[in-house]
Amino acid sequence: MPLTADFRTPDESPSVTYPLQIVRCDTCTVLQVNEAVDPASIFNERYPYFSSSSPEIRSHFSQFASDLLAMAAVPDDGLVVEIACNDGGLLKNFASMGYRTFGVEPSHRQAEMARSHGLDVMQAFFGRVAGASIRDQQGPASVVIACNVLAHVPDPVDFVQGLAGLVGDEGVVVIETGYAPDLVANGAFDTVYHEHIFYHTAASLGFLLDRAGLAMDRLAHVDRQGGSIVATARKKGPGRQAES
Repeated sequence: MPLTADFRTPDESPSVTYPLQIVRCDTCTVLQVNEAVDPASIFNERYPYFSSSSPEIRSHFSQFASDLLAMAAVPDDGLVVEIACNDGGLLKNFASMGYRTFGVEPSHRQAEMARSHGLDVMQAFFGRVAGASIRDQQGPASVVIACNVLAHVPDPVDFVQGLAGLVGDEGVVVIETGYAPDLVANGAFDTVYHEHIFYHTAASLGFLLDRAGLAMDRLAHVDRQGGSIVATARKKGPGRQAES
């Protein structure tokens, strides 16, 4: 018998039950929940998660920002954009170092919290249209960060195409997402729920980046959130190969 999950809409109308089943794509090897829930019913004014609430995560954000800047060699006037910036816990590290920053966050309270830190934040779901709009307003990004958001996106191709359209020709896209082989090896099936639609492998992430015109040039396996992979990618060019 499949698992089920209940969701209540923001207007407190009766909850809706969705089956919770996970399937695998034989072409790209991604795992995904078979029935997606409207993201607006999750990422709304009642969304409870604030990323900066954990001292451990705040420390991780500080180190993540330092490591990324050392790796990416961002110019002094470079633009750093974070997709799903939540309350600005990561993005404000870049702002404090003098970089131009811009955040995208669909949840109202989290976007307001990020703005209270002096960050410029668009409250929206991200994709090709939002990416093009940000580029028109802010210029091409030197770095586009998407940490622990790709798993939540119903249309990952549109999402990654948005990243590709926003990043500059010499810029870098950084994606951190949960690693499906760790989920299976550790039996961590309690982490399978409708907020997390996709569970990626290295192959499925590379397949997705390729479809958006991006080439993965670095891939790392990290222990965060039960096992994750962190990929950096750039617009396609000759001679690029992924590093482990």
